[in-house]
Amino acid sequence: MNYGREYFERIYNASREGELISKARAEILFEKVASLRRVLDVGCGFGDFLSSVQKRGAKVSGVDISGYALAQARRRVHGVLKKVDVARQRLPFKNDWFDAITIFDVVEHLHSPMFLFSEAFRVLRPGGVLFITTPNHQGWLRSVTTRIFPDDPTHVNVRASRYWAKRLFEAGFRDLRVQGAILHGLPPLPGVRRTLEQWNFPVFRGPLFFPFKKLCGTLYIFGNKPYQSF
Repeated sequence: MNYGREYFERIYNASREGELISKARAEILFEKVASLRRVLDVGCGFGDFLSSVQKRGAKVSGVDISGYALAQARRRVHGVLKKVDVARQRLPFKNDWFDAITIFDVVEHLHSPMFLFSEAFRVLRPGGVLFITTPNHQGWLRSVTTRIFPDDPTHVNVRASRYWAKRLFEAGFRDLRVQGAILHGLPPLPGVRRTLEQWNFPVFRGPLFFPFKKLCGTLYIFGNKPYQSF
């Protein structure tokens, strides 16, 4: 798969929508870890999330498989940005380096996540936080929307929460917590939200967390690297 300009224009919208979702995710991360010195975003895309974190004073790094995306990210992010195929290439950072690692909407693109998880464990400092988002295979809302709107064909590994928790535990992560998010905003469709905003109607951007994960389209997964490895 060529993750170039055509892919990002077809699948993702590099608009205010993405920036606002990234800001919401940054707020969630800083609620988990009040003091962040170094943050790595795996699959950093256009750098929206790293830009939000950078404004809070953290030193940021990002990796992505797309040279096109990295070129866009370098326009807004002052940090270490590297082209890496995380399915098979080691992360170009030293051990126990980052306070937090984020992996947003990436793992569903990997046939096996274990190489990436082991690398994330290696470069995360003891006590550091891992923050992942991915579509929920069991999500009722997702099953409805994918019947109406075509799913991303590069999503080759969409799973339920139990699968991800097991794989992360095998990689060494502990204190694993999985939350379900129903929507990224209200109304639920990004195009509708953008149209309403043009007419000055209020919209909400999430995530909207919900206790029943089987109703949720997206999983928010958190874990820690223990101070003593098992």
